[in-house]
Amino acid sequence: MRMTEVNATTVRLVVLLGWLSACCGAWPQGEFRLQYKDQNDFRNNPLLELGQWLKCNKTGPTGHPKVFEDRRLHFDYVRIGGTSVLIGATEDPNAGIYFDRDRDHSLVDEKPIPKRGGNVERWCGPAVLQVAGPDGAKLEARFNVVTATSRLYRLMLVVSPAGYRLGQVRLGGADYRIALVDANLNGTYNDLCPRHLGSGRGFDYDYFAFDVNRDGRFDFETEFAPLPRMVMAGGVLYRLSVAPDGSMVRLTRETPDFELGQIEFAANDSEMVVFSPIMGIFTLSGAAGKGRLPTGNYMIMRALVVRTGEDGAKWAFKVLSTSQAEKGALITGHVVKDSKLTPVLSERIMGPPGGGHLLVTTVHPSRIKMAGPPFRLSTDARREQVRGEVRSVLVEATLRDEKIQEYFCAPIRDGRQLGPPAVRIVDEQGRVLGSGTMHYSWRGRAVWSWRIPEGFKGTFRALVTVDGGPFEIVHDERWFKTTSLGPITNQ
Repeated sequence: MRMTEVNATTVRLVVLLGWLSACCGAWPQGEFRLQYKDQNDFRNNPLLELGQWLKCNKTGPTGHPKVFEDRRLHFDYVRIGGTSVLIGATEDPNAGIYFDRDRDHSLVDEKPIPKRGGNVERWCGPAVLQVAGPDGAKLEARFNVVTATSRLYRLMLVVSPAGYRLGQVRLGGADYRIALVDANLNGTYNDLCPRHLGSGRGFDYDYFAFDVNRDGRFDFETEFAPLPRMVMAGGVLYRLSVAPDGSMVRLTRETPDFELGQIEFAANDSEMVVFSPIMGIFTLSGAAGKGRLPTGNYMIMRALVVRTGEDGAKWAFKVLSTSQAEKGALITGHVVKDSKLTPVLSERIMGPPGGGHLLVTTVHPSRIKMAGPPFRLSTDARREQVRGEVRSVLVEATLRDEKIQEYFCAPIRDGRQLGPPAVRIVDEQGRVLGSGTMHYSWRGRAVWSWRIPEGFKGTFRALVTVDGGPFEIVHDERWFKTTSLGPITNQ
């Protein structure tokens, strides 16, 4: 079976069944201009998500800037313009960042990228490096550098694009904001995502943002993805062509002709946002139970379990990861290998560019299942050890279902992500030893650092409060002893 027309703005399974019906009417298409914008807001900077994180664990006097001869320089290599470029910094929070502009593998003769004023973090840039284009033309890669902290390294650097191209297109009588990002820092904006997901290294293509719901902003999880070949608007697919410098995009109506595979939801209370290198971003809903989707490999950008509260509010919990065991797999499907059907499991859900995959074939239906509530909220605690000294306890909260599938600890209510949970530390007598608001680790788990009261060596537990709305949450509140916790080493 092949798809000849598309009939949805945000693709839902209930609509997928009607994809073979024809669309009618005239749809505008053409060329649209985009302007370059610097990313000046450090606190709300989605481009950091596309950054290259450098450990900078290499130190030594070789290539050391003369102005800092009394300090050790931390350095590493960043990929810019398709090559590795030397970059480094000292631990001085007020100093700039050095990078090898002339590619002579030395930083001695380089001037630092100055730190921007008014920021607690060290944020330097924008920096400009000349790179060679595909036809030998001289192009410019623009990037910012931000320092980051780590438990294992004294200094980390995050190198991310310094800006983006922003514009507006008019399709089907409606206006949509779009943006392009030179994510691979090679001076161009038209590097497409590989057709086969997973074949790139994460820095070999550019990124594209499309404000599908026209709310005036770009949602990083549902409207921001690697650069596709097509985009959907008003129920119609358009082929996307981008000028190398990102100053213009051309949208041409496309008549799709794709083979369809079957997809099934095990429950009707789940939603999923997926990305196709060919057709861009789709939202799938379990409301219809089953439907058809063009065959291919899709990146899972977000997966939700959804409920409606007594007040009519829509509540949802986001999947973080899935168990490697078959019973905990989010996606099950089959591919043909050596003339045999081989099961495929999706083992992890993350945001772009490293999400789990949904494989749709004509051979066997792809089945989506999320166990959902009741959820079990459990806590863990470990000592934080800094250079041999135990100073505090790291409390970690984990939200899972009965299939060991893990979820984000804070719900989404009517499309708005609620804040992280609150936590209280109490002893056996019920006295509160500490309290605060948790934050999220890079894994998405809720964590909080509790400073151990001087002289306290007793038993405690962490009481974490998560507003689950209509979801049932069972609390698994363990007791811990400060004298028997495993350590976390912070060097």
